[in-house]
Amino acid sequence: MKINNLILINILLLTCCKDIYDTTTIVVNNSETAIYCTTGDYYVDSSYVFTNYNPTNNVRHHKIEPHDTLRRFFSVDWKNLYGENDTIAFYFFDADVMENTPWETVKKEYLVLYRYDLTLENLRTLNWVIPYPPTRAMKDMYIHPPYQEE
Repeated sequence: MKINNLILINILLLTCCKDIYDTTTIVVNNSETAIYCTTGDYYVDSSYVFTNYNPTNNVRHHKIEPHDTLRRFFSVDWKNLYGENDTIAFYFFDADVMENTPWETVKKEYLVLYRYDLTLENLRTLNWVIPYPPTRAMKDMYIHPPYQEE
């Protein structure tokens, strides 16, 4: 009985405080091609890829096949992870480009399919589910290139 109570308390604590203890994002690839998704090391509003980590170094955590999903879990407080800045840059790359082009070239030539600069409020609006390509729900969010109706 004690174990069941402890499990229940842990579940309640983790589910009631999503923004603090469980910042899980789900990236959904709604396209016909495989992609890589990664986040910036820090946020700067510019057209440079601000991540030093090549996502192809860890395919399991960054590559998303067509019509598949990827869960990203950050088990720390949002402010400890991103400081006072409430914006995260999510970078999306074509898998074929990433697997056949040197990482330094990808960064230097900005071979990014999309960059979403999402705030904490944007993520809450999306219910922590980040679609690729962007959807109508993202039309007022900062996306480069900007969202366009089809």
